[in-house]
Amino acid sequence: STAGGLFERAKLGVETVLITGASSGFGSAAVQLAKRRGANVIAVCAAAKANGVKALGADRVCEQDADLVAELGKGSIDVVVDLLAGRQWSSHLKFLRRGG
Repeated sequence: STAGGLFERAKLGVETVLITGASSGFGSAAVQLAKRRGANVIAVCAAAKANGVKALGADRVCEQDADLVAELGKGSIDVVVDLLAGRQWSSHLKFLRRGG
């Protein structure tokens, strides 16, 4: 219900959403719920868990240590669900679209 409430508040639909920690319990629920809302889902997880996350509905999987700004491009993401709040957290504003 937490992920569903988050997407309801964000009015998530066909936008592009990035979900860090996508292989966790909350992350896997977020992947599935975002996909059901029609979103383009980009998931971040360990390489060893990429196939499982894709099976949940992720359209694209990025590795945890990837340079997301370089890989995704500036202004390419509408909604970020950051479950890790790691060292890359500050870079999220670079690929988040204006108003995202």
